[in-house]
Amino acid sequence: MFNCSKSIHSALLTLGAALLLGGCAIESATSDEVTADSAQLPMRTRLYGVGTIKTKCAQEHGTFAANSTTYTCLFPNGSGIVCGGATKEEQNSCDTF
Repeated sequence: MFNCSKSIHSALLTLGAALLLGGCAIESATSDEVTADSAQLPMRTRLYGVGTIKTKCAQEHGTFAANSTTYTCLFPNGSGIVCGGATKEEQNSCDTF
């Protein structure tokens, strides 16, 4: 069976790495606030609730998407955040790019 959440999670992290290699700024969550402030490789951070991500995404005019295990926001500047996933580690964290 095709694991959609893992594929979305992996694809978005790959997209983030590609954007970084292209010289774009990426999302870096270094505190309790999600901010686009520096170019770093994809970074795993604490789990943010779906409401927090959805609100921040709307404020920043990003594109929000969710399925049964994963939710994400792609910001207009090419940075983003993916929360949840297929594995236990992914389910309790977010990855920023």
